[in-house]
Amino acid sequence: MENQILENLKMMMKMKKFTNMIKKNQKRKRVGSGSLRDETKNKKFTHFSGIIPKGICGPN
Repeated sequence: MENQILENLKMMMKMKKFTNMIKKNQKRKRVGSGSLRDETKNKKFTHFSGIIPKGICGPN
């Protein structure tokens, strides 16, 4: 019985570590989501402005 209790405790500790890691990652994502969204928006705009004129000029 003692061994099983020890194993359960070990598993609990492991799970706690994982949940803490997940929580930390979620917090980081929430903090970074604003700046990341802005970055992707800017990239998309630069991307489109770069590609569209080429596409228009190419066939003409």
